[in-house]
Amino acid sequence: MGVTSGASQQSASENIKITNLAVSTSETSHSLQQGTVQLWIRARGLDTFYISFVSGETSTKYLTISPGCTFSLDGVSMAGKIVYIRSDKASGIAEILETY
Repeated sequence: MGVTSGASQQSASENIKITNLAVSTSETSHSLQQGTVQLWIRARGLDTFYISFVSGETSTKYLTISPGCTFSLDGVSMAGKIVYIRSDKASGIAEILETY
């Protein structure tokens, strides 16, 4: 599935991943595609998510995604980055969309 940006009319690729965060005290990692320039992470359901770009820091240095809310980055080069996600409950489901 391709999308076009309004300014340049260039085609982009998308990757959608649904991740089950089955253990509330454990981080789940997601490696971003080479060339990723847009990232969206949505907290599906009633769980709060904690995200970081450094392993082990979802309990110390993190961004919070409230239930039903979306975290997004746009226009940032994230080649080779890994995002780490932890849920406050053992039932969390993260929706991840990246454009590259």
